[in-house]
Amino acid sequence: MNNMIFLKISRPGQEPVDAILGTALISIGSADDGSVQLDADDIQAQHVKIESANRRITALSSPTQAQVTVNGERIVSATLENGDVIGIGDYSLQFFHSDGGYDGTLDTKTWKVPSLKEARRLSGIV
Repeated sequence: MNNMIFLKISRPGQEPVDAILGTALISIGSADDGSVQLDADDIQAQHVKIESANRRITALSSPTQAQVTVNGERIVSATLENGDVIGIGDYSLQFFHSDGGYDGTLDTKTWKVPSLKEARRLSGIV
């Protein structure tokens, strides 16, 4: 399991969803074609990106618009470590990376899906 990114996606009032993502550039936002799709009015189509090779997260819009946090601190860009929590709107995405020593063991049922929307469909959270 080389260069895999794992995200535990949580939102108040919803069951957490685990996503296993590959090694490409990961786009997170409200767009249907993003790697992870988050559904909320305050989330932009391409809100943030994560470059898996160097574990860099970058806000794709201005810091005042994107409102992205890592471990509670607003960021424009940051290097992620295992266990870091990315905040986007009212979503929390806990970050894990296989090259950082994480073995891919997830606490809840895991789906290999391209988006949160698909994960919700599979889990019955529509």
